[in-house]
Amino acid sequence: MWIDWIKSHWMMLTPLLLGAIAIMWLMPRLGRRRSIPAVLLGLAALCCAGFFMARPGGELVERCLFFLLAGTSLFSAVCMITSRDPVYSALWFALVTLAVCGLFLLQSAPFLAAATIIVYAGAIIVTFVFVIMLARQSGGAVYDQAAEQPIWGVVASFLLL
Repeated sequence: MWIDWIKSHWMMLTPLLLGAIAIMWLMPRLGRRRSIPAVLLGLAALCCAGFFMARPGGELVERCLFFLLAGTSLFSAVCMITSRDPVYSALWFALVTLAVCGLFLLQSAPFLAAATIIVYAGAIIVTFVFVIMLARQSGGAVYDQAAEQPIWGVVASFLLL
């Protein structure tokens, strides 16, 4: 039963598995820098998803904008959760918010896009940045620089996805 389901959905599962492995390698850990193979594996997952999910036909411009905005939001979200500096994480979150607002505009929801920009980018992200800048008097603590349980976090997020 499971093998038949995997055989029929391998094109959807391949980019998810590659992305999960790349994010697990990119999670911040003490004394370890980002590795180039993990970044390349993440880019391969994005390219694989675009290749498998792109179908010929339809509106070309709308399709290209969708993949550009979706790829930007996914890349920014990965950078947001793997960044060691909370200020950079807040800036990556702003980029995720703007890309998602672009996706809202593609779906003809301008009010939702404007409300999201006003609420998230205008209020929450600015508050995050001010709190982070005012609260960090010295360098970051050890527990802020390493993920507690990166494997379980990645597994749970990709199961939900």
